[in-house]
Amino acid sequence: VNVGRDEQGAYDAALAVFRGGDFAGAVRSLQAFLLRYPASAHAASARYWAGSALYAQKDYRAAIAEQQIVVEKFASSSRAPEALLNIAASQDELKQRPAARATLQKLIKDYPDSESAKLARERLAALGGK
Repeated sequence: VNVGRDEQGAYDAALAVFRGGDFAGAVRSLQAFLLRYPASAHAASARYWAGSALYAQKDYRAAIAEQQIVVEKFASSSRAPEALLNIAASQDELKQRPAARATLQKLIKDYPDSESAKLARERLAALGGK
């Protein structure tokens, strides 16, 4: 991944806020990063971590919306199957079991060899359905 020093520094700083457990601050930092560097090689990861921070704050609808962007705009990214897993978890938290099952099935179909697909199979079994 070839990015400038300022861009890398901004990404690392935003991620450090997430890792520090300040999820509201992480969402703000990651969104600011995306505004400043919309075409960044880190864009998929920044969106993924923003969605994860929203999930950590129990803002499941916003987490789904953020992760959906990862899936739609960055389908070839390694973050896409992880985003689908996060979407399914958010749907489960919202008691949207059929939607969560459908998301897990999509993950398994679209990314069968991913680490996330293995987890999706386990979660699908736990939700009761294949």
